[in-house]
Amino acid sequence: MERFVYTHLLLFGQLISPVKHGFLRKRSRITQLLQPIHKISQNLDNNIQSDVLYLDLAKAYDSVDHQILLQKLKYYSVTGWLLEWFTDYLNGRTRRAVVDCPVLQWSTVTSRVPQGNILGPLLIVICINDFPEIVPNGTNTALYADDTKLHRSISSLSDCKYLQQTLDSINIWNQQSNLKFNAKKRKVLIITRKKTPVVYDYSLV
Repeated sequence: MERFVYTHLLLFGQLISPVKHGFLRKRSRITQLLQPIHKISQNLDNNIQSDVLYLDLAKAYDSVDHQILLQKLKYYSVTGWLLEWFTDYLNGRTRRAVVDCPVLQWSTVTSRVPQGNILGPLLIVICINDFPEIVPNGTNTALYADDTKLHRSISSLSDCKYLQQTLDSINIWNQQSNLKFNAKKRKVLIITRKKTPVVYDYSLV
């Protein structure tokens, strides 16, 4: 049944963002790596700096809020029997822990995407599918699974500030989606031939 639902979900037109790679046919880690190369190569030819930010979604599978995910499915026109199926699939799950014999009470699971099946990765994809919508013009995005890459042409500190504004928007998106990018795993790559590149201290809360 899960494989049938998976196949049916992918038939929903332009459901998945074109900048999303991973767990999708013909969109792999390789295509995610190749996507920004043309623009960055052009910048190098024109002696323009490119700043690339690498972001990692913290505990993505464990953090997905079921109600928010169902709302996003509705936003992408998933309705009727398919939405009802996902509601039953996500709701009503319970868990408990056993530590050195004492057994804790069962508790209701309101967040977390089931792992080890075909639907789990696709639900993560859908949960972060609206992320590119918050990225301002001029900043490019490439997503792979729960990893995100942002890159922008940098000619001055003003361009860096525009890229920082993207990170500020991400903080708001985090709160609305009940997800969080790991600030400690944020990496910055400066690509340039200039001897004195423009350097900016990007921050992600």
